Amino acid sequence: MPVQAGILQATLPLLEERARISEDDAQRTAARNTAALLRQTLDDRRDGRPVPSS
Repeated sequence: MPVQAGILQATLPLLEERARISEDDAQRTAARNTAALLRQTLDDRRDGRPVPSS
């Protein structure tokens, strides 16, 4: 697994925790959406599907 994927996997719990504890609706929503996109990207990479570059 490339280092980048490992870093992204390590970031996921932090984003999920941020979404859980944030009192700001905008921050909570942003963290939740970012975590969902990250989870999908990691799943796609694991399944061998192409991952779009930004």
